[in-house]
Amino acid sequence: MRTLTSTAALAVGGGLALGLMTAPAFAAPSGSPAAAPATARDAGDTGARERWHIKNAKNVSSAPNRKLVCTFVYGEGGKPTYGKVCFQPKGDKFWVQDRRSDGMHIRMRAIYSGHWQTIYDCRDYHGRAAGWTVCNFNLHENQHIDFNALAYNGRTKKYEGFTVTASN
Repeated sequence: MRTLTSTAALAVGGGLALGLMTAPAFAAPSGSPAAAPATARDAGDTGARERWHIKNAKNVSSAPNRKLVCTFVYGEGGKPTYGKVCFQPKGDKFWVQDRRSDGMHIRMRAIYSGHWQTIYDCRDYHGRAAGWTVCNFNLHENQHIDFNALAYNGRTKKYEGFTVTASN
């Protein structure tokens, strides 16, 4: 059985940011292929109630609006920035940017605030040269969305950014 741990609130620079999403229930299902198909499927263990919506990010020729809610994934010591993720409520788009040519890829992971049952996962395998990439999900309207950015080396999570909340 998976255990759930709620996120902790952290005061950051006078503002409020949610703690990291490191609960075991938020980890990718075991045995997930590196480039999973863009389908919804049940989480790894028998009887799990989580639903995973996994998409591979698509290349785009534009950049997100500067007024969106965004988060970053940093390495040890807070530098350098590995990636950036932004949420665009209109169209339910997550913009993902790999900011380093290091062989790692950037992922976005999101849930509805306080609801661990539905997990959205966007994977950018295009690398830094692609610039911005996008995953488009069909989210419920008038909800708060908690999301963060993660840096992976193959199937291994190396770094995780702060969780931020946006409304759609």
